[in-house]
Amino acid sequence: MPTWVRHKTGTVHSGGFWTGSDTDVFADNCSATDKTAIQNAFNTLSKNPGLNCFPALRDAMISTFATVPIDCCFDNTRPPRDGTLEAFIFVCNMTDHQIQVELCKGLALAVSSADVLDAKAMVFSCFGPPDGVPSASDFNAMVADPQFGNNPNERLGHFVVWNRSTGEVFNQTTVQTSGFWTGGTAPGKGNRCFVDGSWVF
Repeated sequence: MPTWVRHKTGTVHSGGFWTGSDTDVFADNCSATDKTAIQNAFNTLSKNPGLNCFPALRDAMISTFATVPIDCCFDNTRPPRDGTLEAFIFVCNMTDHQIQVELCKGLALAVSSADVLDAKAMVFSCFGPPDGVPSASDFNAMVADPQFGNNPNERLGHFVVWNRSTGEVFNQTTVQTSGFWTGGTAPGKGNRCFVDGSWVF
């Protein structure tokens, strides 16, 4: 199960009036109902065929679910505790589909050092528009990613290659390189996962 973000519910004093100690009491933000809905959404998401276009990202997302921090709104605020998010995944009054999208985005961000390109590409691969269509701020973050190869229109995420002029998104692979003194590996372009006009920027 994931790591559930907790909130302080009170303090318990043990010992005498003048001596003794106080112990803080905590409870999970996510209720039992929330936890069941999140687990069910993850089970459905893990079977989504869109995950398979980015196998390395998929595997990392599925394996990190067991330890990723997940937060919920325990007092109908978004987010609780003075507006500080403590997790990449925050669930609050959502449908099953919305929870799946939030899990997909949050898990991708968690395993890709918060790379927006990777997260939006996986959400688009799994759910299409409108969920996976990048916003203006998403595009600004994506174009700041490193250039791929010699093409100034292509950007490199941790798991994804994006061509901003054609709207094509590819799975990133690893290729062998060779040099006079040493060889090694470098990012490569794998299968095209999708092409869509909403990804042209």
